[in-house]
Amino acid sequence: MEQVWRITEIQDDDGDFFTVTAMEVPGVARSTPQYNWNSSQGFFQNFDAEPENVVAPIIFVMPPIPGAFSNGIPIGIAVSGQSSDGAWGGCQVYCSVDGGSNYFWVGMIGKPNGTPRYGTTNTSITAGAATPDTANTLGVLLANTTAQIETSVTHADAAAMQTLCLVGTGSTAEIISFGVAALVSAGDYDLSYLYRGLYGSTNQSHASNVPFVRLDGSIFQIAMDPGMAGQTVYFKFCSYNTLGRMAQDLSSVTAYSYAIPQATQTPVALALTP
Repeated sequence: MEQVWRITEIQDDDGDFFTVTAMEVPGVARSTPQYNWNSSQGFFQNFDAEPENVVAPIIFVMPPIPGAFSNGIPIGIAVSGQSSDGAWGGCQVYCSVDGGSNYFWVGMIGKPNGTPRYGTTNTSITAGAATPDTANTLGVLLANTTAQIETSVTHADAAAMQTLCLVGTGSTAEIISFGVAALVSAGDYDLSYLYRGLYGSTNQSHASNVPFVRLDGSIFQIAMDPGMAGQTVYFKFCSYNTLGRMAQDLSSVTAYSYAIPQATQTPVALALTP
């Protein structure tokens, strides 16, 4: 049996020792502590958490929207981490103009601009017969299902083209804006109250499983010299963790090729060739 004592004072003696004053509690004895305890573990930050490879990107010619580059041939890139990768903080972007032999750093995707939201459509829609188009609902599935599309949008946002998206590829690409967004499940959204055929694109039908990109400030842009029209460039994306460390080695990641279109070509999405 152990006698119980009440601590009445603890005094710090010059920082090296403590003097504890205790008072016996008569008539109280314990064979085991009344309360269990564990040694303090504290917070442990894993600075070396390794991020995974990016999800395959969508690479396209930026439409002439506010914020798009106006010089050269403006290329937009949407890329993100895997849905299951909690360590992904962004990626370093590298480009090769000599067939993939040599790469040079061109920028970063991620903080502070956020992660691009892109994926594919999971419904088909017909051409809009009215403005706004209230007959069609566009279902989209994001490549990273932890990403989110804003659901607090209004009809006025759609009319003011504040919710721009790219749907389709090549000659079937269309710029739309939406005034209603409903969450179906993680990464799965239904977009409606659509303004169609914006910024010179064509109001047309779209099949299911075609590219979708939310056009906002998170899209990475690079301006290509018009003299490079018709050439193929290569991009690599080296993921880094949420602390900005442990960037992947350039030699270990996938190279994605892209054929630069003519400068006079309508600035809509082009098919990506991995």
